[in-house]
Amino acid sequence: MGFDFPSSPITGQGYSAYGVDWVYNGYLWKQGVGTAVTPPALAALSLSANTVSESATIGTTVGAILGQTAGSTLTLTGTSGGKFALSGTSINTAAALDYETATTHSITIQETLVGATNTPRDTTFTINVTDVADTLGPFTLAWTSATTELTNLAFSITPSPLVGDVVVLTLSVNSNMSSPFATSAANTIDSTEAASGSLTFTGITTPLSAGLTYARVHIVRGALSADSTTAPITLSAGPVTLAALTLSANTIVEMSAAGTLVGALLGQTSGSALALVDNAGGRFAFDPLPALTLSANTIAENSPAGTVVGAIVGQTPGSTLTIVAGADAGGRFAIGP
Repeated sequence: MGFDFPSSPITGQGYSAYGVDWVYNGYLWKQGVGTAVTPPALAALSLSANTVSESATIGTTVGAILGQTAGSTLTLTGTSGGKFALSGTSINTAAALDYETATTHSITIQETLVGATNTPRDTTFTINVTDVADTLGPFTLAWTSATTELTNLAFSITPSPLVGDVVVLTLSVNSNMSSPFATSAANTIDSTEAASGSLTFTGITTPLSAGLTYARVHIVRGALSADSTTAPITLSAGPVTLAALTLSANTIVEMSAAGTLVGALLGQTSGSALALVDNAGGRFAFDPLPALTLSANTIAENSPAGTVVGAIVGQTPGSTLTIVAGADAGGRFAIGP
């Protein structure tokens, strides 16, 4: 069996005949003698779509490859760093995309066909990435342990913050958090906290008041931030430290009548009992001051500074009234004239 030597290279004309074709050394060899034809040329490729959202999951189809020449082979030779892949005749995402990092990506498709005049043919496409508004949260806060004034505050956050997130706890006397009275130190989430969603806050310097309190956390992740839901917590009055006592006055004129007031004891801790253990040989006696009351103890939220809550009733004549240090609800109340 013999082969006819072609009259021109494969880039020109070859031969078509009944029998076996063979390409060698750039020439199209034909068995037998036939009519001359022009070798095929690869057509231009296109994509049915070239835009994808940055939120697209891996495997999302970007577009279908159009214009493939029959019998040719397609290969994705430029994947933009592995972000795209060829699936049959479609271009799919192969990795997470981020609009803030890159708004476009370049890919290259190579088409190959034996005998074609322009094989292999490379075609480059631009893939556009669309932006999705970045958000954080929502987060749900829940109180997880009984708490007193001298213990830490434990909460759970759902979903769990990520490692490196910064979380700050705020406590308020009202559910809309408009009157915060205590804030924790910033807490940077570690791997254990991120895995469990359980956080224990320390560094709260303002004394906590017994009763109903509201808590909320503020979470910061890079340029994003969000507040959690508000969680009600009931604080118990923890162990109390007795404050130092003072006298409003400590001088008296000699020959003063028995029962003359020397001075009022100041700084008694609420609920404590007082006893005179040294009376200077019977010269002095302790006359407990009567209990004080308020004529009213309710005030509307957002009342302006200076609004009267109630009058102090039962003050002993000659005594001086002061609010115990640290017991003014974070500076929210004062004794007026």
